[in-house]
Amino acid sequence: PHDCLPHLCGNPPVVEFAQCDAKGVDIYFDDAPVTYTCNEGYSLDGVYGGPIETQITCLANESFSWPPVCHPVQCGAVPYVAQATFPAGTELVYLEVVDYTCKEGYSTDQKYGKTAQARKANTEFSAECQADGTYTQPQECLPIICEQVPDQPHVVTNMVGIELPYPEGLSQTCEAGFALLADDHG
Repeated sequence: PHDCLPHLCGNPPVVEFAQCDAKGVDIYFDDAPVTYTCNEGYSLDGVYGGPIETQITCLANESFSWPPVCHPVQCGAVPYVAQATFPAGTELVYLEVVDYTCKEGYSTDQKYGKTAQARKANTEFSAECQADGTYTQPQECLPIICEQVPDQPHVVTNMVGIELPYPEGLSQTCEAGFALLADDHG
């Protein structure tokens, strides 16, 4: 007598961003299908809440049916941040990051950094596409607040002792009998 044995397909293929319920196990033609589950932040269609589980089988020709592809979840267009430069309209997927830079006169803490490093720290930030298809909350670009306008002798101003937000200005004139430029003293 001869035994008819099922064909051997071998170990199921490794699928990027997925876990297999039969990792390292030899699979034969008559075995149950092998189940793959996409990792967090991935789905079969790239949509959060979309299908994450699928199966493959060992075929009679000793190969596996087509293995799944787990796509990163899409987050859609990057969040808009007023007074910042960023790649508007760009669409990102899980773990991708968008960088923002505040426009001149704006920062995340309303202060002007005294050094290049400090200016970079309070004007550059990012948002990341998360596993649930949303972005981390980006910071805001707020107008820099200038220090209080000092009281100056013989100067008339409309803003003494007030902090001034960018891009507002102030008006200052000299009292009668005083001039701003040395040439005007003539």
